[in-house]
Amino acid sequence: MLEGQELTDELFDYIIQAANGTETQNKIHGYKEISISKEGVTL
Repeated sequence: MLEGQELTDELFDYIIQAANGTETQNKIHGYKEISISKEGVTL
Protein backbone atom coordinates (compact mmCIF):
# COMPACT_ATOMS: atom_id res chain seq x y z
CA MET A 1 0.00 0.00 0.00
CA LEU A 2 1.24 3.46 -0.89
CA GLU A 3 1.39 6.25 1.64
CA GLY A 4 2.01 9.99 1.78
CA GLN A 5 4.51 11.40 -0.69
CA GLU A 6 4.81 8.10 -2.59
CA LEU A 7 1.07 8.15 -3.34
CA THR A 8 1.25 11.83 -4.33
CA ASP A 9 4.13 11.13 -6.71
CA GLU A 10 2.36 8.15 -8.28
CA LEU A 11 -0.85 10.12 -8.81
CA PHE A 12 1.07 13.02 -10.35
CA ASP A 13 2.91 10.62 -12.70
CA TYR A 14 -0.41 9.02 -13.71
CA ILE A 15 -1.95 12.41 -14.50
CA ILE A 16 1.06 13.34 -16.64
CA GLN A 17 0.88 10.01 -18.50
CA ALA A 18 -2.87 10.47 -19.18
CA ALA A 19 -2.26 14.04 -20.39
CA ASN A 20 0.41 12.71 -22.74
CA GLY A 21 -2.03 10.26 -24.35
CA THR A 22 -1.69 7.02 -22.38
CA GLU A 23 -5.07 5.28 -22.56
CA THR A 24 -7.04 5.41 -19.34
CA GLN A 25 -9.64 2.83 -18.37
CA ASN A 26 -12.39 5.27 -19.40
CA LYS A 27 -10.94 5.53 -22.92
CA ILE A 28 -10.48 1.76 -23.18
CA HIS A 29 -14.14 1.16 -22.23
CA GLY A 30 -15.53 3.90 -24.47
CA TYR A 31 -16.47 6.56 -21.92
CA LYS A 32 -15.85 9.99 -23.41
CA GLU A 33 -17.23 12.38 -20.81
CA ILE A 34 -17.20 12.55 -17.04
CA SER A 35 -18.20 15.28 -14.62
CA ILE A 36 -17.33 15.50 -10.94
CA SER A 37 -19.43 17.70 -8.67
CA LYS A 38 -19.98 18.19 -4.95
CA GLU A 39 -22.85 15.72 -5.08
CA GLY A 40 -21.04 12.95 -6.94
CA VAL A 41 -19.93 11.79 -10.36
CA THR A 42 -22.09 12.24 -13.46
CA LEU A 43 -21.45 10.20 -16.58
